[in-house]
Amino acid sequence: MIVLNFQILVFLILIVILLERFFEIVKTKRIETCKTYNTYSTYLLTLSYLLLNTIIIVELINRKNVNVYLLVTGVLIYFVSTSYRRKAIKTLGMYFRLNIAFTQDHKLITSGIYAIVRHPYYFGAILEVVAIPIIFNSFNGVIFCLVVNIPLWVHRVTIEEKVLVDFFGDAYLQYSRSVPLIFPIKNFAQKISSVLQR
Repeated sequence: MIVLNFQILVFLILIVILLERFFEIVKTKRIETCKTYNTYSTYLLTLSYLLLNTIIIVELINRKNVNVYLLVTGVLIYFVSTSYRRKAIKTLGMYFRLNIAFTQDHKLITSGIYAIVRHPYYFGAILEVVAIPIIFNSFNGVIFCLVVNIPLWVHRVTIEEKVLVDFFGDAYLQYSRSVPLIFPIKNFAQKISSVLQR
């Protein structure tokens, strides 16, 4: 097993994650005249993200090394997550918000990455919360992610789906019939359950 200086590795990875998040927020164009829905979910997601990182740090305080293969796997998943989130932000352009929010002239975006999956930003965010504990070889972080983070993202998607149907009506319902919800595989849930039933 290859051993890296863990303190340097943690510092570098945390800097990269923080810078990436900072630029994601700073580059987002803001529209002030919009109706915002369900802001509590944004706060819960932020809190769960902070708790996940705290769990990982506490678990790894005394650890001197990490499994490099898990680290590389986690970093690759993290890069895929970043790619999805960035493409989602770029495609939405001025309509992107961290909260569920719409302007009066809001348009339904169904092109680009939104032709592959209806919620690519959330798909990227789910991949990110899976990647971070894998990068740091954190068993407790993976459990927290599975029990808290992912269910919160699924809850957020459920809320946003209802708001999108209310806001866009039949146009969104038609779009939702042809494009997968979160995972970029059509009928993902049915395919997984059919594989598990075999």
